[in-house]
This record gives sequence, structure tokens and C-alpha cells, in this order.
Amino acid sequence: MPRGILQAAVDGNIKVLVLLGADPWADFPDASLARRALEAVPTIVAVDAFLSDSTRRADVFLPCTLWGEKNGSVTNIEGRVQRVGRKVAPEGTAMDDWRIAVELAFRLGDEIDLATVDEVTDALAADAPAFAGVTSELLQRARDGVVLPMHEHADEIVLRTRDLTIMAEDGSGASWDPIKVEGEAADGAPEVPSPAPTPPSDAPALHSWKPEAPNADAPARDAYALRLVAGHTLYQAGRVVTDSPALQRIVRTNTLRINPTDAGRLGVAAGDEVKVTSARASQTVAVEPDAGVPAGVCRLDFTADGGGPALLIDASAPVTDLRVENLR
Repeated sequence: MPRGILQAAVDGNIKVLVLLGADPWADFPDASLARRALEAVPTIVAVDAFLSDSTRRADVFLPCTLWGEKNGSVTNIEGRVQRVGRKVAPEGTAMDDWRIAVELAFRLGDEIDLATVDEVTDALAADAPAFAGVTSELLQRARDGVVLPMHEHADEIVLRTRDLTIMAEDGSGASWDPIKVEGEAADGAPEVPSPAPTPPSDAPALHSWKPEAPNADAPARDAYALRLVAGHTLYQAGRVVTDSPALQRIVRTNTLRINPTDAGRLGVAAGDEVKVTSARASQTVAVEPDAGVPAGVCRLDFTADGGGPALLIDASAPVTDLRVENLR
């Protein structure tokens, strides 16, 4: 969730806040700002699969399905769109998030003429510039999905000629064939989909990321502080991980990683507890010397349970410096 939205809520400029699978109370980098924002908003609507610190404050809670419980597609950080299929039936009254949107629109006096998830995919392909041409039919046949925008990666799409089988005819594994969309080229090479169609004239322009980052004048670090870098790990103590018995055992204990030189200066060893203090808050955490962390820097990984650096960070400040105190 962008910081600007939370600040607008604190300033009283937001009357209704809709949380779409978000738990800013626990996972926004600046925990203090997130909590003040949720406390200031008069009405909160939550669309989520779990009760959390944020959704418990909602006036309306709409349960939605999780991965494994829904059909459709996902888009990863590369921009690759791939199909996903339902593996288990959702419990209770949980609904797919797109169905919740359709039902809300109907109750608010509008009607979205979408009845299946494939129709949602085709609507995106017709109206969203980034998804232009990525139809449900194409996704059903694309072996490795489609990278967005499609017209820039059309020559990378590999389509299959037959239904996906467990074993190939020779028993070697799944059988796939790259094919053309309609007929083969004159030289026999497989053809690929033509460039994506032009979106409607009233569609928003395709967003392009600016490679330049704004320059922030960071204050000099004093000799007694370490500059905080907030990291991320794959299996942190988030809601899905902590509620999945098979994943709980691979969650690592979160530690403050510092350079061995800084550890020696502080007189601490691996596993020792230290008190870290920022301009926002203090907390106690175990130390882990790590030669991969530069001297003068410390790394504390983000955790969705709110136990990481979120309490220490002020999102309005360009950097966060920590005073580290040996508790032995």
C-alpha cells in the first residue's frame, strides 16, 4: 500500500478504505503510520482470506479464495502471465475476488457483464494496454505463459499442439510441441501470434517505469550507529506460512546481521541479544555476524508478523540509523 494513501487517511482525507488482501497494520514498512491510518479511517472494507490485525478493524469483511482454490492466471515480477487451476474447493462462503467485485458493482447500481474467469481474462486483453492480446485462448495454449507486453515478446511464445500429457510417447516426460497459430511459415518454422491489437482509444496509456530514482540527501551516519537495510526472505513468518504446517519448519529465526568487525567492536557473538534503537522505537533482537554485510551497515529482514524492522522505520525519513546496545 502506498505511503501517500496512509498519510491521506491520517490527515482525514479518506472516508472509506478498501483492503484487498492487505495487512498494513503488520506488513507496511512504517508500522506507526499504518496503525494511525487504520485508526483514523471511519469505514474499512476488507477482502481477504484471513483475519489479521488490520482486517479485525474492518466494518465489512468479505472472505475470498486463496491460491490453489481458484482458476485464472497470475502475473509474476517478470511480467509473465501464466494460468493457474483450482486444486481444492474453498470452504464456507469464500468467493473469488473477481466475483466479489462483480457482486459489489451490482449492489452499487452497476452491472459488470462477466460470468466466468475466462471472460475476465478476455476483458483485460481487450481493455488493459499491458494485457493487450493476452486472451484466455492464448493462455490455454502457451506452454510457458506470455510475457507482457505481448507485442515485445511475441517471438518467445511457445504453443503446444495437443493436450498436456503426463508422459511423452517414448516415456521421457511431458510432451510439448512449439506450433504456429494458423499454419506454418513457408520455411516450415513455427509462427507466433501477431502483434497485440491496439487498445481502445479511451483506455489508459501503457505505464512505463522510469529508470531514474529520485536523489535523497541522506544524513551522515554517526560513529555509534549502523545504517539499516530492510531485507526480505522467501519464507518469512506471514499468515499463509504460519498457518501451513508443512512450511512452519523452514521459517528461519529473524536476526540482526552485522559485519564481523562491527560485532567485535560491540563485543557480541552469534546469538547474543542486542537492543536496537531508532528515532521511532526500540526492540531487542539476536545478532548474526555476516561477512557479506558491509561495515557500518546492519540488515534486519522484514517479517509479516510485525516483528521485523517495521516498528523502527519512519517512512518519511530517507534512511534509518540504529544505535546498537550490547545487553550482556
